Amino acid sequence: MRWSDHELGLIKQTFAEQEELLILVRKFLLQGDMTEAEMKYLKSFTSSPEILAILKKAINPQLDKQAAPFQSVDLFSSMDLNPTPVDHAFRVLKARELAANYLSQQFSFLEHGEGKPLIKFDELIIPSDDEDETYIGVIARNFLLSHIDSQLFNSIQIIAGTPDETPEQQKKRLTQDSNK
Repeated sequence: MRWSDHELGLIKQTFAEQEELLILVRKFLLQGDMTEAEMKYLKSFTSSPEILAILKKAINPQLDKQAAPFQSVDLFSSMDLNPTPVDHAFRVLKARELAANYLSQQFSFLEHGEGKPLIKFDELIIPSDDEDETYIGVIARNFLLSHIDSQLFNSIQIIAGTPDETPEQQKKRLTQDSNK
């Protein structure tokens, strides 16, 4: 399983019924304007190395070569470029690389709290004289929007809201579900 029992417990403990916190994480990752109070609230959670590691694992996963079979995930692992023409595939790879660098930048800032972003989210869609650069920026931006939301609200929030079950409760629920 991608998440350890300890990580699942931390996700539930930290993010259960905390949609506002997930929205704040999203706002930070998308470089939204944040008040001092919002940043302080966010830091109260992300100052925990374990919580920061969970967010990184969900949103900016690094390839774990020791992971269980079929559990190795990074930002490139879900890309299916087989039917894609090489010139387009290259741009898509460059866009994903830009997105990965952007997420690393944001997590570094969250962890260390210093510096100014080199990659600015809102500038990813500003047309430039270089068509490839513009295209890559737009693809990266759109990937970031869907990926961040998916990981925060389709992964972390769902895990956080899933009740703990004993093996007996799980067996009973699965039996009931299969009888429907």
